[in-house]
Amino acid sequence: MLYVKNKELAVPGMLLAEGDYIDEYGTHKEHGKIYASVVGVVYVDRRKVRVVGLKSKYVPKQDDSVIGIIVDERFNGWKVDINSPYEADLNQKDILLGRYQSLKVGDLIYAKIMRITEIFETSLYAKRPYGKLDNGILIEIHAARVPRLIGRKGSMIKMINEKTGSIITVGQNGL
Repeated sequence: MLYVKNKELAVPGMLLAEGDYIDEYGTHKEHGKIYASVVGVVYVDRRKVRVVGLKSKYVPKQDDSVIGIIVDERFNGWKVDINSPYEADLNQKDILLGRYQSLKVGDLIYAKIMRITEIFETSLYAKRPYGKLDNGILIEIHAARVPRLIGRKGSMIKMINEKTGSIITVGQNGL
Protein backbone atom coordinates (compact mmCIF):
# COMPACT_ATOMS: atom_id res chain seq x y z
CA MET A 1 0.00 0.00 0.00
CA LEU A 2 1.25 3.46 -0.92
CA TYR A 3 0.65 6.24 1.64
CA VAL A 4 1.95 9.22 -0.37
CA LYS A 5 1.46 10.75 -3.80
CA ASN A 6 4.21 11.27 -6.35
CA LYS A 7 6.05 14.59 -5.77
CA GLU A 8 4.67 14.97 -2.26
CA LEU A 9 6.92 16.49 0.43
CA ALA A 10 8.27 14.01 2.99
CA VAL A 11 10.03 14.38 6.34
CA PRO A 12 12.31 11.84 8.08
CA GLY A 13 10.34 9.01 9.67
CA MET A 14 7.26 9.53 7.51
CA LEU A 15 5.63 6.25 6.40
CA LEU A 16 5.68 6.15 2.60
CA ALA A 17 4.68 2.62 1.64
CA GLU A 18 4.44 -0.96 2.78
CA GLY A 19 4.20 -4.33 1.13
CA ASP A 20 5.56 -4.99 -2.35
CA TYR A 21 7.54 -1.74 -2.76
CA ILE A 22 11.31 -1.29 -3.17
CA ASP A 23 13.15 1.26 -1.03
CA GLU A 24 15.66 3.45 -2.86
CA TYR A 25 17.78 6.52 -2.12
CA GLY A 26 16.46 8.75 0.66
CA THR A 27 14.43 5.97 2.29
CA HIS A 28 14.91 2.99 4.57
CA LYS A 29 12.90 -0.17 5.13
CA GLU A 30 11.90 -1.63 8.49
CA HIS A 31 9.61 -4.64 8.95
CA GLY A 32 8.28 -4.35 5.39
CA LYS A 33 7.48 -0.63 5.70
CA ILE A 34 9.33 2.13 3.82
CA TYR A 35 10.08 5.39 5.64
CA ALA A 36 11.63 8.68 4.49
CA SER A 37 15.22 9.24 5.66
CA VAL A 38 15.55 12.87 4.54
CA VAL A 39 13.44 15.98 4.00
CA GLY A 40 12.57 15.98 0.33
CA VAL A 41 10.26 15.18 -2.53
CA VAL A 42 8.87 11.64 -2.94
CA TYR A 43 9.17 9.97 -6.34
CA VAL A 44 7.27 6.77 -7.05
CA ASP A 45 8.16 4.78 -10.16
CA ARG A 46 6.06 1.62 -10.36
CA ARG A 47 7.20 -0.25 -7.21
CA LYS A 48 10.27 1.92 -6.47
CA VAL A 49 10.03 4.66 -3.84
CA ARG A 50 12.74 7.29 -3.33
CA VAL A 51 13.06 10.68 -1.68
CA VAL A 52 15.22 13.35 -3.30
CA GLY A 53 16.53 15.59 -0.53
CA LEU A 54 15.84 19.30 -0.76
CA LYS A 55 19.25 20.03 0.67
CA SER A 56 21.76 17.24 0.73
CA LYS A 57 25.38 16.46 -0.01
CA TYR A 58 26.27 14.38 -3.03
CA VAL A 59 26.65 10.65 -2.35
CA PRO A 60 29.02 9.12 -4.94
CA LYS A 61 27.66 6.43 -7.25
CA GLN A 62 29.63 4.27 -9.68
CA ASP A 63 29.65 5.59 -13.28
CA ASP A 64 28.61 9.14 -12.27
CA SER A 65 30.45 11.97 -14.03
CA VAL A 66 31.71 14.55 -11.53
CA ILE A 67 33.75 17.72 -11.37
CA GLY A 68 36.42 17.69 -8.69
CA ILE A 69 39.01 19.98 -7.17
CA ILE A 70 42.53 18.69 -6.52
CA VAL A 71 43.17 19.07 -2.78
CA ASP A 72 46.37 17.07 -2.26
CA GLU A 73 49.22 15.60 -4.29
CA ARG A 74 50.29 12.04 -3.55
CA PHE A 75 53.18 9.85 -4.66
CA ASN A 76 51.19 8.21 -7.47
CA GLY A 77 48.22 10.56 -7.87
CA TRP A 78 45.94 13.06 -6.20
CA LYS A 79 43.17 13.44 -3.61
CA VAL A 80 40.09 15.10 -5.09
CA ASP A 81 37.23 16.99 -3.41
CA ILE A 82 34.06 15.83 -5.21
CA ASN A 83 31.60 18.01 -3.22
CA SER A 84 30.78 15.09 -0.96
CA PRO A 85 31.55 14.03 2.59
CA TYR A 86 34.00 11.61 0.94
CA GLU A 87 37.13 12.52 -1.02
CA ALA A 88 38.15 10.58 -4.10
CA ASP A 89 41.48 9.26 -5.39
CA LEU A 90 42.82 9.88 -8.89
CA ASN A 91 45.75 7.68 -9.87
CA GLN A 92 48.33 9.00 -12.39
CA LYS A 93 47.56 6.12 -14.76
CA ASP A 94 43.87 7.13 -14.87
CA ILE A 95 44.35 10.57 -16.45
CA LEU A 96 45.93 11.59 -19.74
CA LEU A 97 47.91 14.82 -19.41
CA GLY A 98 49.95 16.65 -22.05
CA ARG A 99 53.74 16.31 -22.09
CA TYR A 100 54.41 19.30 -19.86
CA GLN A 101 51.09 19.26 -18.05
CA SER A 102 50.53 18.26 -14.44
CA LEU A 103 47.86 18.66 -11.80
CA LYS A 104 48.36 20.83 -8.75
CA VAL A 105 46.25 21.75 -5.73
CA GLY A 106 43.29 23.87 -6.85
CA ASP A 107 43.04 22.46 -10.40
CA LEU A 108 39.66 21.25 -11.64
CA ILE A 109 39.04 17.91 -13.32
CA TYR A 110 36.07 16.26 -14.99
CA ALA A 111 36.07 12.55 -14.15
CA LYS A 112 34.03 9.38 -13.97
CA ILE A 113 33.61 7.43 -10.73
CA MET A 114 35.18 4.04 -11.43
CA ARG A 115 34.86 2.25 -8.13
CA ILE A 116 33.38 2.77 -4.66
CA THR A 117 34.00 0.51 -1.68
CA GLU A 118 31.58 -0.21 1.15
CA ILE A 119 33.26 2.57 3.17
CA PHE A 120 33.01 5.04 0.27
CA GLU A 121 36.65 4.95 -0.81
CA THR A 122 36.17 6.37 -4.29
CA SER A 123 38.40 6.01 -7.38
CA LEU A 124 38.18 8.29 -10.40
CA TYR A 125 38.95 7.86 -14.11
CA ALA A 126 39.77 10.97 -16.15
CA LYS A 127 40.96 9.87 -19.61
CA ARG A 128 39.10 11.08 -22.70
CA PRO A 129 36.42 12.45 -22.86
CA TYR A 130 37.24 13.43 -19.28
CA GLY A 131 40.30 15.32 -18.06
CA LYS A 132 41.65 18.57 -16.69
CA LEU A 133 39.39 21.62 -17.00
CA ASP A 134 41.56 24.55 -18.04
CA ASN A 135 39.32 27.58 -17.82
CA GLY A 136 35.84 28.73 -16.94
CA ILE A 137 33.73 29.50 -13.91
CA LEU A 138 32.86 26.97 -11.24
CA ILE A 139 29.26 27.16 -10.03
CA GLU A 140 27.76 24.98 -7.31
CA ILE A 141 24.14 23.84 -7.16
CA HIS A 142 22.51 21.24 -4.94
CA ALA A 143 23.24 17.79 -6.32
CA ALA A 144 19.52 16.97 -6.07
CA ARG A 145 18.81 19.69 -8.67
CA VAL A 146 21.23 18.38 -11.33
CA PRO A 147 18.57 16.35 -13.22
CA ARG A 148 16.39 19.45 -13.51
CA LEU A 149 19.35 21.49 -14.84
CA ILE A 150 20.16 18.84 -17.45
CA GLY A 151 16.52 18.31 -18.43
CA ARG A 152 14.87 15.44 -20.25
CA LYS A 153 17.41 13.88 -22.64
CA GLY A 154 19.71 16.89 -22.06
CA SER A 155 17.21 19.39 -23.47
CA MET A 156 17.61 22.07 -20.78
CA ILE A 157 21.41 22.15 -20.71
CA LYS A 158 21.48 22.13 -24.53
CA MET A 159 19.14 25.14 -24.64
CA ILE A 160 21.24 27.01 -22.03
CA ASN A 161 24.41 26.29 -24.04
CA GLU A 162 22.79 27.56 -27.27
CA LYS A 163 21.23 30.69 -25.76
CA THR A 164 24.38 31.75 -23.87
CA GLY A 165 26.99 30.61 -26.39
CA SER A 166 28.66 28.71 -23.55
CA ILE A 167 29.97 25.21 -23.11
CA ILE A 168 28.64 23.95 -19.80
CA THR A 169 29.91 20.78 -18.18
CA VAL A 170 27.68 19.46 -15.41
CA GLY A 171 28.83 16.99 -12.78
CA GLN A 172 26.32 14.74 -11.02
CA ASN A 173 27.84 16.15 -7.81
CA GLY A 174 26.40 19.65 -8.34
CA LEU A 175 29.50 21.37 -9.73
